[in-house]
Amino acid sequence: PPQPQPTRPPRPLGPPTAQQGQAQTQASPNRSAFLTVAQAAEIFAEAALPQGTTLVLAGQTGRIIYRLPEIPRFAGSRLPREQSELVQKGMQELNGWGIGLDGVERYYVMKRLDICPDETCYVRVGIPRAAVYAASGAKLTRNLAALAGLALVILLLARLWARRSVLEPTARLMQTVRALQAGDYSARSNLPDQQGEIGELGRSLDHMAEALMEHKARQEAAQRALFESEERMRAVFNASSDGVLLLVPD
Repeated sequence: PPQPQPTRPPRPLGPPTAQQGQAQTQASPNRSAFLTVAQAAEIFAEAALPQGTTLVLAGQTGRIIYRLPEIPRFAGSRLPREQSELVQKGMQELNGWGIGLDGVERYYVMKRLDICPDETCYVRVGIPRAAVYAASGAKLTRNLAALAGLALVILLLARLWARRSVLEPTARLMQTVRALQAGDYSARSNLPDQQGEIGELGRSLDHMAEALMEHKARQEAAQRALFESEERMRAVFNASSDGVLLLVPD
């Protein structure tokens, strides 16, 4: 009886044979080496991607060749309709939000690669929405913390500037006004280099204090002269032996 021919086992995804590699290199020099599922799973695990991330290798018809993490019920399934239609159109690269076969919303990036022996394949990586927003949230938190620190530094600098340029000159003006009110006309604001309205007010206050001091000095000199004149008149009256009649008009 004729001997049954041995069945040829299906070839796993792996490096092509020498003849296949030579033919594929001549047909498409951009094709790279093939990976087995185990090799792909090892690389996928070492990548330390966020939890829930998936990697899918699909053919140009949209059929899933393998998926990581491996789920048996997805073997031989097809990509979601929207992605499958874009793949069949031969798009080079795809990205955007979508719902996976497991019902989880992910951000997908798909790239056309010539790594399959008989057809053009697409590699799709999907990162869950929670993981995407977690990274964005952490980055936002860092940015807000940096912004808060910068705002605090600006507030401290503004306070120092306000204290030096506004609060201290204003307090000096108030002290000068109180001293002048108490009769100390030698008090000065000492703001010759102060800029703005506060500096102008301080210089005007100093000029007023100088004028008051000069007026007081003239008043005191006049009082002294009057006193000396009265003393001379009194001395004359006291030294005179004649009577003196003072007439005061009514």
